[in-house]
Amino acid sequence: LYLGSVVARDDWGGGSHGYVLRAGDSGNASFNLGDGSGTWYEPASTDNSMSTGTWYYIVGRYDGSNVEVFINGVSKDTQPFTGNIASSSEHLNLARNAYSSGRFFNGDIDEVRISDSVRDDCWIETGYNNQNAPESAYSVGSEESLNYSYFKKIFIDQNQIGADCGADLTDFPVLITLTGADFQEIEDNVDADGYDIIFVDSLGHQLDHEIETYDTTNKILVAWVRIPTLAHDEDTTIYLYYGNSAVTSATENPAGVWDSNFKGVWHLHDDFLDSTSNTNNSTNIGTNNATGEIADGQNFVASERDYLQVSGLMGQPANITLSAWIDFDAAESGGGDIISLGDAVALRADQPGTGLKGFFHHSTGWRTTDTGNYYAGTGWHHVLYFVNDTANSQKIYVDGQEIASNMYTESISYSGLGANTFIGRHGNGDADKDYDGIIDEVRVSATARDACWIETEYSNQNVLSRFSAWPRRLIWLVLLLSARLRPSRSAG
Repeated sequence: LYLGSVVARDDWGGGSHGYVLRAGDSGNASFNLGDGSGTWYEPASTDNSMSTGTWYYIVGRYDGSNVEVFINGVSKDTQPFTGNIASSSEHLNLARNAYSSGRFFNGDIDEVRISDSVRDDCWIETGYNNQNAPESAYSVGSEESLNYSYFKKIFIDQNQIGADCGADLTDFPVLITLTGADFQEIEDNVDADGYDIIFVDSLGHQLDHEIETYDTTNKILVAWVRIPTLAHDEDTTIYLYYGNSAVTSATENPAGVWDSNFKGVWHLHDDFLDSTSNTNNSTNIGTNNATGEIADGQNFVASERDYLQVSGLMGQPANITLSAWIDFDAAESGGGDIISLGDAVALRADQPGTGLKGFFHHSTGWRTTDTGNYYAGTGWHHVLYFVNDTANSQKIYVDGQEIASNMYTESISYSGLGANTFIGRHGNGDADKDYDGIIDEVRVSATARDACWIETEYSNQNVLSRFSAWPRRLIWLVLLLSARLRPSRSAG
């Protein structure tokens, strides 16, 4: 095997400038860097493992500290070097270098790459495994026809993710709302019920989704889509596919959108169904459909004692989060209960003297988290109360911001304080605490949601800041060279 240059940008004959990736020299490979002072750093294999008529994957890597050469994903030699690669005035050459004799490579070369990024050992080994035997690196499933004629690309803007997010969110249900021209394009190309609409991730995997409303009169689509990993530090991309005449029934999977932490989710879009797999459906006592924060909600009239009732206490969770969107009109003498699990744990609006409050009962009494803030007549607000029994923490958030907290050590006691869950009514039916106004998007979770989740939830659902986004790009630095080659014969 002759010592031939595979990739080179050097002035070997006129100084030590540039770099050369070479193969040959009795069946070995080397990677050479020049520092401009007359010195070349030349790690090289010594096992004489390369022979003619065989393909090899060789890589030269410089990471700012070491120069290293690889054959077939395995490191063969390294030399320390911490300086700069001296710039060469020569052109980039394949199969030769600038040396007087050229040191031409005699054989086949394929898949040459130069990267300004330090590829780690894992990357290099995986690159070899994939390219050497592609059929062993993956499996191909059977053909599945999508047959969707159109798609829309949806960017979820990283700037709308909660400010307190230090990690990605898992299984987050994102609200997608389309109106105007976007909705019209969909309506023009789907069936009358909007069944032939699906969402997929950037890899083409279909995502669980729920259609809250597909309204051709008011031209609006409201959907909830579970994002398995919602990135906190970069935009997340999903796709809406639509237009498939073969689809004649709903493609949505509401229960798949809401993970096991959700014990009840009521959109209150003129129905009283629980969207989770728990089927904690509610019974309507007097409420009427009304314009909500997200599509429709339900209007509660305190003087008529309107409410919704759900059988049971949602599994009596020790850790719990209660949340809803409220447009509160006026408080009764005792305030207005938004949601109450019996009288054991509840979220109440505008109780005189304490304002919006959350509270729970323990074995011998009550623990309350009071805000001192009143919201009657102030429009829509996202309100949330959690009890973190594990961390002995209780907090109230309004519109994504923490406004009250306590550190009580007692646990919730559900014993003897009512058997059912109520929306818009006190857990034991106290008439002075009936809710008056509109409620939308009520949720009960058997976990204490953290600040990241709460902030992102509000940002996504708030009509003034619904998710939108655009692409961004990353720049990678440092030097790596690689090539796939096959020497054809020996030369003197």
